[in-house]
Amino acid sequence: MTLRPLPEIGKEVDELSLEQRRAVGRRWAMRAVAERTVAESMRRVARALEALGAKELAAVAVRAMDDEQRHAAICAHVASRYLGRDVPSPPPMTDVVPEYVGAAPPLLHVLTVVGMCAVNETTATVYLEASLARAATVLVAAATRELLADDVDHARIGWALLASLDTNARAAVAPWVKPMLAANLARWRERPPEDAGSTLAAHGCLSAADVDAAALAAIRDLILPGFESLHIDTTEARAWLSAIDKPID
Repeated sequence: MTLRPLPEIGKEVDELSLEQRRAVGRRWAMRAVAERTVAESMRRVARALEALGAKELAAVAVRAMDDEQRHAAICAHVASRYLGRDVPSPPPMTDVVPEYVGAAPPLLHVLTVVGMCAVNETTATVYLEASLARAATVLVAAATRELLADDVDHARIGWALLASLDTNARAAVAPWVKPMLAANLARWRERPPEDAGSTLAAHGCLSAADVDAAALAAIRDLILPGFESLHIDTTEARAWLSAIDKPID
């Protein structure tokens, strides 16, 4: 795999203590593992799309799998620059397969794609936009832009599939909107073992509160309106969001 050249680490890093540099490096190393896991999730998405007969979208998902492998390498590269030692790109990871209990194919395949792409990858774009807005080093900004550009396309896979469904198929998705959103938000709210805090946001380390705000904004401003634009009922999901749309402690 060949990465596009990324800028060298900037002079801003000189202002960090050794422990702060290590904290940033560890966070980016953790992100590399997460991106490699998403690559395996995209493999599952591609299989689901093949099963649905959506061959063109399946081909896009295969490319997305390659993108996510590259993302893992990018994150490992940034980690290595902060840690001052080589951080290899993670090996293939086993993703956590969501359980859509009671959903049989083809609905199960649809939910697999929608949950990963329309929900998770849309959330990722908002998270990355928030990271980019705070990035104050050329290396972190360049890496974040590359991840963001790809994740926008990955999110479109889910929305394109939903748009292609007939009225009955979209209606079948509606009862799963709230469970999908709740499960995804729970994953985004999992705090890493080490929260580098907002003081290191310039280096790509958003605080847990900032990550949570991005995830809630994605649901409120993009994902629910996206479902509604396709005439998928979100009444239950809206009620759930209204009850929990507040920052974590």
